[in-house]
Amino acid sequence: MKYSDQTCKILIFACLVASFTVNIVDAGTITMTSVDSQPFGAASNNIIILPDKKVTLTTTADNGTVQVKYTPSAGVKMDSDTGTGTATETGMFSFGTNCIGQSNSIAVQITHNSTNNSGKPITCVGGADNVTFSIFIPKIEIKDADDKVIGTSPTPTVIVGQEVHVGLKPTDGLGITVSKWTVPGTTFKSFDADDQTGTVTYLSSDDLSHTNATVYWSDALASGQVQCAVTAQGQQYNLTAPITVVRPTANVTSKTGNIGFVQYGSYLYLSYGDASSPTSVSGIRYFETMSIPAGFEGITEWVQIFYSQEQHNKYITNSNGTNIIYSQKLTGANVVDTTYPYTIFNNDPITDVDSPAAGLSINGIYVSRSDSIGLWFMFKPLAPGASQYVPLSIIDWSWSATASRTNTNANWNIDTSTHNVNPPGINTTNFPIWNGNVNELRWVPE
Repeated sequence: MKYSDQTCKILIFACLVASFTVNIVDAGTITMTSVDSQPFGAASNNIIILPDKKVTLTTTADNGTVQVKYTPSAGVKMDSDTGTGTATETGMFSFGTNCIGQSNSIAVQITHNSTNNSGKPITCVGGADNVTFSIFIPKIEIKDADDKVIGTSPTPTVIVGQEVHVGLKPTDGLGITVSKWTVPGTTFKSFDADDQTGTVTYLSSDDLSHTNATVYWSDALASGQVQCAVTAQGQQYNLTAPITVVRPTANVTSKTGNIGFVQYGSYLYLSYGDASSPTSVSGIRYFETMSIPAGFEGITEWVQIFYSQEQHNKYITNSNGTNIIYSQKLTGANVVDTTYPYTIFNNDPITDVDSPAAGLSINGIYVSRSDSIGLWFMFKPLAPGASQYVPLSIIDWSWSATASRTNTNANWNIDTSTHNVNPPGINTTNFPIWNGNVNELRWVPE
């Protein structure tokens, strides 16, 4: 190659050629290349590599010889340096675990001995023979809502319902873009609930295509890998990070009663159980115990949903001396039971129960009631940020009965009755979903 006795250039190359140029007085052309790495940034001396990659810097003079002095930053290890004092010198570098997620550097000082047109030796002088390479090894960081890195021994451990942020470090000024996050396990974006609606929103592809993503887990995960597909300096590659998700263990049980007639005040009811006194047997009573993994704490709530409720009544009315039978019905599906959360649960011996009932009118001659109900036991961690309630257990229970009498002066009789006995709590990750309130159901003629 031709050279000028006024200037020379150092060109930095990688897998794809990009360049960084410095001028050295009175020298030939020197080319420095990097292999086993992602490309240098265009017109910069930045390199982005994966944690298991090495960087090889090769300095070649097209006339004369080179001597290169390398000064790596902490954690960067020079594995070998060959060819010093010849036309080509090569240094190979590897990176310790403390280099991951950091900006690392290799300072290079080049001495070039060459011969000009007159045959005189020329030595590079001045500051232009010093080059510093910045090597960035991005990593996935898993943080809480306070921007604190979650512990890494043996892997980052979070609890269901905890607000978790996944992101990259470092990213500033490096042109790194995220094309896709892949999060393992059972995840969601939010659970939103009130006395009217309960909805769960799951993570969308857009939620997982930014530099940072907010994730909630609803189920345990013994050993998972968070993955991030990124583009950096024209190259695509994947990063991974381990994560463990823990979940409380809940044991929910029930004890059921019987169906019969109960007097509440001055009114008679066809009732599942009896809630008239502390010693009476309720329709269903709930019990729960819970064990929270060490290092975490949280609070609980109950949510009760009517999968369906259906009631039919028949009355006798008198019009101009003629008895007329009038019928009406009340039906609903997927509605919350009165309030969110189900606030009657307060560990009181009377109120931690449910005894649904159908009122018997003084003009009534027939009534039927059928309920299919789900009761969720929910948990929310006490952790930074907007923790979310997640389901731990569900009891599915039901009852139905019909009663009638021949006229408004006769006694009521139970014609049919059924209920499931002592239904157990079942482990679940399915959220309760509802649209409406049981108190808003209305009677209509039939």
